[in-house]
Amino acid sequence: MKRSSTTAAKLDLDGHFYLGVCYYELFEYKQAIISFNKVLSIRNNYYEALIMRGKCFFIEKSYQNAINDFIESLDIKPENEIYFLVGVCYDELKQPQSAIEIYTYLEERELKNKDRLFNNIANILIQRKAYSEAIEYMNSAINLNRNIGLYYYNRGRAYLKNEEKNKAKLDFETAQKLGFEKFEADVIKHMK
Repeated sequence: MKRSSTTAAKLDLDGHFYLGVCYYELFEYKQAIISFNKVLSIRNNYYEALIMRGKCFFIEKSYQNAINDFIESLDIKPENEIYFLVGVCYDELKQPQSAIEIYTYLEERELKNKDRLFNNIANILIQRKAYSEAIEYMNSAINLNRNIGLYYYNRGRAYLKNEEKNKAKLDFETAQKLGFEKFEADVIKHMK
């Protein structure tokens, strides 16, 4: 029995997509991108392939390509989690103004990991020397998830820059108890 060309194209599309997913799960991101490219050459608005290829680009630190795929996917189906990834890409590209615009947009929307959003906003505010505001955002992140050492570390950094050394030291100790270990040199001297 001969398959129709429509059925063959669908199998080809799905086959390349699932092959890309397999490569992704095996951490073979360059191979996954090749598979997702094939999918998108057959159907350029394949939402899931755009997301997966965008994630591969993100992991490969090809942030502008990731942004392009994520934004194209948002044109098909707006999702807050994808907007968040666009913000993270802008953050990685050292474009804090673009990142903060995305994060501010998401602040009032439903988001699975809003604590991460608040952490990212706080990091930008620390860079901008808006320490009190950064502390407020870190308080919000910690209120949503008290088990992330990074959040205490970042709030501690903001406290330290805001000349609140005792609070900073307490946060650094809490971060350490929660398993956070990547302390910057200027922070280590205030932990003693």
